[in-house]
Amino acid sequence: MKLEEDILQTLIAGKVHLYPEKRTLVVLQADEVIIRVFSYNEWNILLCLLESFPCYTSHEKILACVTNLPVEICQERLHAARLHDKNAPSRSKSRFWEQEFRPASRALIRLRGKLEPFGLLLSSTRLLGYILAASST
Repeated sequence: MKLEEDILQTLIAGKVHLYPEKRTLVVLQADEVIIRVFSYNEWNILLCLLESFPCYTSHEKILACVTNLPVEICQERLHAARLHDKNAPSRSKSRFWEQEFRPASRALIRLRGKLEPFGLLLSSTRLLGYILAASST
């Protein structure tokens, strides 16, 4: 967890502590203590994003963090879903990719909200994945 704490320390003002056994992030700032507890999926995605930092984390890798499937299997599933969506008639455009990625999407939405108070942004990189960055404001 030392590497992950060091990365977060570069992004967040204050002293950062990670408690993996409780899936908790604590930041000690001059005038306050901010504590966030993460769900299993949120925690796994956060660690995945930190592992890839400062680069993006692919959709496949994020899905693998949530489903515990190998990245290669997730890559095949998302690729097949993209092809299915691409070949669907425009009137009845299916959303197989969205359905396949839904467990990760839900965790990403909740994770984004939990990271905002720390000044962290979770940004989508079109067709690639997600990247963790410090807010510029």
